[in-house]
Amino acid sequence: MVDCTDAIATNERRRNVSSHSSDASSPTTSCAISTEYGDAFPPRPPQEKLPQDEAPRAASISNTTLAKEIPELEAPRNTYSTVDDSSTGDAQTLQIETVSDWGQAFTPIADDQMSTSPQGMLSSLEEARLLHHFVCKLGPWFDISDTKRHFTTVAPCLAASSPILMNAILALAALHLSHIADYDPYEAVRYHDRCIEMMVPLLDDDDQIKDDALPFTSIILALYEDLDHGADSQRHIFGTSLFLPARGACLSSRLRRAIFWAHLRQEIYVACTQQRPVHVDIDNGTFDPSMEPADDHVWVHRALWICARVVQWAFGDDPTHASWRELKHLVDEWDRRRPKSFAPVFLRERCPREDRWFPEICYVTDDHVTGCQFLLLGRLILTAHDPMIPRIGPRMRPAIAKMQEEVCSHVRTLCGQALHNNYVPAGFIAVLSIRMCGSWFKDRNEQEHLLDVLKIVEQKSGWPKEKAEKGLIEEWS
Repeated sequence: MVDCTDAIATNERRRNVSSHSSDASSPTTSCAISTEYGDAFPPRPPQEKLPQDEAPRAASISNTTLAKEIPELEAPRNTYSTVDDSSTGDAQTLQIETVSDWGQAFTPIADDQMSTSPQGMLSSLEEARLLHHFVCKLGPWFDISDTKRHFTTVAPCLAASSPILMNAILALAALHLSHIADYDPYEAVRYHDRCIEMMVPLLDDDDQIKDDALPFTSIILALYEDLDHGADSQRHIFGTSLFLPARGACLSSRLRRAIFWAHLRQEIYVACTQQRPVHVDIDNGTFDPSMEPADDHVWVHRALWICARVVQWAFGDDPTHASWRELKHLVDEWDRRRPKSFAPVFLRERCPREDRWFPEICYVTDDHVTGCQFLLLGRLILTAHDPMIPRIGPRMRPAIAKMQEEVCSHVRTLCGQALHNNYVPAGFIAVLSIRMCGSWFKDRNEQEHLLDVLKIVEQKSGWPKEKAEKGLIEEWS
């Protein structure tokens, strides 16, 4: 529980100062947020009463100050991110508790206060808190298999001198908060529109396209649209492609390589949703796809590369049998030769009789969750597109039934991985598999539990479930 009395009182004093009112009293109100997200917005320390003739000054953060402060931010407890977290709990019973007074702790930000300074300075404490929320909650979503954590540590510092990137960060943070708590969604829209307004003129400027802030911005805006529309838009996926050459895996900059792998994860998701090939040239880079011993983050990249190739094959123009066998061999080889660290640290199979509809699967790190999920997604797609299934004849029906049951088993595993690990984007892959294959589930109780997965992912991430939920109900009716 977080008491917002001090924050509300401070806002009231500011209003009183600006109107030169003699009444400096403030309402006594408290608001409750779950410990899941509440600690990201600590109560403000008590402040002395401002003189009537002294206006409050907006908070500003220089490049140097921002670079020093970000590493010292204390990660909130009970997070679903790569930040160290000792919390435990059953994700299937996750509840997000909010109250309507939550948003009152944040002073509305006027248009002329937004991040328009050439130095990208923050104009208020509320903006600093939005930046803090991005660093602690959302940045780690992008930093999978990135040992330098570019989105968590580099992007916020770069944003201090890039208004376009700062507005993208603040837009995503505000949108996420508007979905998981009672925060005004209009603030997200204003930051987003300001970012787009600044970004569009730069797309035709070859010199500006070399700016590292732009691919960061495009990746962040792509997630913004995912949370806003459920991954049905791909404008910023295309935008990111403008800032990265086709041979993305051989980018010389370590920063650009990190952005490339984040972009590839988003591109695989959108390509599966729209059943089209990935718009990334994954065959012409210097990336080593061998199965030789390597660090865990390299094995995550290999899983992504294999999954992207599977999507390319399944939704491309030439799905040959020979290519299917080659890809199936790659998937099996990754599973056989991957490091032992990718094995679950806890595994209990599903048992509907005990009301356990999905397996309980726990991994050590978010990298392991991501690598195993994307490889399993590739296996699921290969199974669903098995060219060996008879097209006609008496063996067709049992072969299709066997294929569908195997695919459903993969969906259950993806759901178990998402429910029992703290990495929030794991829920996106689980939802993707449900959207693609949910119509093959026939048991009414299991259908209800699949809908529960959509609800849990929405509660944890802010991802909108309405369209997917409606589609499933129509399929099952």
